Amino acid sequence: MNVKSYLNQARMLDKRIDCKLEQVERLRALAERTTTVLSSQPKGTSGTNRMEYCVQKIWELEREINADIDKLIDLKREIQDAVFHMKNDQYRTLLEYRYLCGNTWEKIAEKMDIEVRWVYQLHGRALQEISIRTC
Repeated sequence: MNVKSYLNQARMLDKRIDCKLEQVERLRALAERTTTVLSSQPKGTSGTNRMEYCVQKIWELEREINADIDKLIDLKREIQDAVFHMKNDQYRTLLEYRYLCGNTWEKIAEKMDIEVRWVYQLHGRALQEISIRTC
């Protein structure tokens, strides 16, 4: 795995967690809409089964989210350690903004008060420096 892929793992894992959180919200909304109709006539329990299904899926997704959050914390700690040991403050700041905070290139340029094209150049140089330390 190259350095850029290694660093991008945290951003991708963060996005997967966000996706799972959205799924949980949709399932909660679906479970809240699921109602059981009480009647003296015996009928199927589809409303109850649907709610049980939603609750089970919510529970499973929340377990996955918690496991992913644990992985993300560990991964960000590893990345932070690698970035922390860089000598160049500008490289360190850029990599933290990108891989720990998840900022876009444009947002990084704005925060660092530099041109986007300069962000790309600094990023390439920072990856070369950090690759020596992590590989």
